[in-house]
Amino acid sequence: MLQILRHSVGSMVIKVLFGLLVLSFAAWGIGDIFNPTSPSQAVASAGDTEISQQDFLQAMRTQESQLRARGMDVEQLKQMGLADQVLAGLVNRALYEAEANELGLAATDKIVSRIIRNNPAFQNSSGEFDRARYEVALANQGFRPQYYESVLRRDVVVSTLVGTVNGGVEVPGTIAKDIYTWQKETRDAVIARLPINPAADVGTPSDEQVQAFYDEHKERFRAPEYRKITYVGISPEKLAQTVEIDEARIKEAYDQRKNEFTAPEKRKVLQMLLPDEETAKKAAEELSKGRDFVEVGKELADMTENDMDLGTVSKAELPDEAVADAAFALKKGAFSEPQEGFFGWFIVTTPEIKAESIRPLADVADQLKNDLAKEEATNLAYELSNDMDDKIAGGATIEEAANALNLTVDVFDGIDRSGEDKDGKTVSNLPKTAAFFKFAFDTDEGLDSLMQDDGHDGFFILRVDSVTQSRIKDLAEVRANVVDLWQQDARRKATQEKAAAIVEKVNSGTSLKDAVAEFNLDVQTVDAITRSGENPSASAVPAPLVSDLFKIDAGKAAQALAGDSFAIASLTKVNVPEVTDESLDMVKTNLANGMANDLVVQFNAALRNKHSVSVNRPLVDSLLQN
Repeated sequence: MLQILRHSVGSMVIKVLFGLLVLSFAAWGIGDIFNPTSPSQAVASAGDTEISQQDFLQAMRTQESQLRARGMDVEQLKQMGLADQVLAGLVNRALYEAEANELGLAATDKIVSRIIRNNPAFQNSSGEFDRARYEVALANQGFRPQYYESVLRRDVVVSTLVGTVNGGVEVPGTIAKDIYTWQKETRDAVIARLPINPAADVGTPSDEQVQAFYDEHKERFRAPEYRKITYVGISPEKLAQTVEIDEARIKEAYDQRKNEFTAPEKRKVLQMLLPDEETAKKAAEELSKGRDFVEVGKELADMTENDMDLGTVSKAELPDEAVADAAFALKKGAFSEPQEGFFGWFIVTTPEIKAESIRPLADVADQLKNDLAKEEATNLAYELSNDMDDKIAGGATIEEAANALNLTVDVFDGIDRSGEDKDGKTVSNLPKTAAFFKFAFDTDEGLDSLMQDDGHDGFFILRVDSVTQSRIKDLAEVRANVVDLWQQDARRKATQEKAAAIVEKVNSGTSLKDAVAEFNLDVQTVDAITRSGENPSASAVPAPLVSDLFKIDAGKAAQALAGDSFAIASLTKVNVPEVTDESLDMVKTNLANGMANDLVVQFNAALRNKHSVSVNRPLVDSLLQN
């Protein structure tokens, strides 16, 4: 549908509108064709314009289908918040329609007709509007003319409204030129790296120096808060290892879930859509003479092979029941009798058939066994958590309740929020859930917590036995560490001073090669460095140095810390890009589009203040669960 509409309307106004509202446009579906009866309760509304449940569900199906075709699975769709994105797009659309309705904007039949007739997708080889081509093109998209025309009429009204906001945006040539030059300018440089010698003798700091370094960097010597935790976890994964599943239950589950392991029969289907019964019978007559299906379709239906190809599909994937019944009743290579379907007269053929296949029980027995064990273990975990709660409510300690239920009690003596002990070693057997650490450090000392869901169908309960507060370690405790850090800092500063001296020499007229000669460093040439530093040749230049190279003049140098060395670069050349009419037009267009989009975003925000927007979130959640 989007492709047809893009052919229909090519102005800048529409392109900007599509750029902003792509979700709402893409989400439009064909629900009203198949089921004109919509539930009365709206999913959302903007002013007096409502978004029906049917519109929302069809929009979701459309988006899910498109994204799954690109390889995304259900979990990824949930993570990207697809439902919220689709709903936001539909609400944006409703806002514009609400404003247009209030202003009394309407698209005349003449305007709609002109747009359709000027669409190349609906024209014959002579450039004239072809009614048959028009209907076939819409049918291939799954639309009837009256539905498409009603959608187009609404789109024209909305685009007219938006055009009054962002129409005629222009960017002055001088601004475009300055921006293009700034963006495309590159710089050439030579670079050398002066390593920090980890073994350099910087001496031993005096007591005064140690104290000063400690005082200046005290936070580096802070010990974290430690807690002693008594913990009982109820894990379905562990419980599942004790659950026995017999062969009869596995077989029963296989029979119940057989559809999951069944790949339905699929057929490659070619559909020839004919303008009327007479032409359809003529096509069937030609096919009965042995003529090629595609050739007859090109001749009598004015369709290409690509137009006729419905893909390799299951019966359920064909929207027209008549087409589905006809296609799946044929033998391989045969063609159907002429029939009238949802989109008109048709003939189908099935050149390829892929039979239904069912994975045998032996192939999926382990999967079923694991699923059943996990399901039973999840129920068991829930029951145990309730039993544990009941016993503690009755006065039992965590240990007493756990022993009564044959659950393991773990005691973690002195752990921090990252799961390390006081020696900085990772404590083994800790729960691997963020919920545990958060709750363990939010619970007051000496109190038993309530039973908590661990986010993985399991539960846990804990008691904070003691808390060792975070503190700055005494100098006596960390003196050796302070001395080591002081020496590392001294080596870094000494190397930085050398790098600064090299930069000063270059800035005074010495070449970088001569300035680093005493250090026996390699000098590398790096050309065409961009401001972003993304070009491959600039990979040797650390990011802070890239920024500095665009602040200095040719012949000057800059330096920056780069890991375990200091990088020194000397700028050799500033490359100013040639500004052509084509490049200038491109910048103007991009800037104008950006400014136009900004105007539309601001207009959208203003409409939200004017037309109240409401979303029935419980209804949305309910629809998503069905």
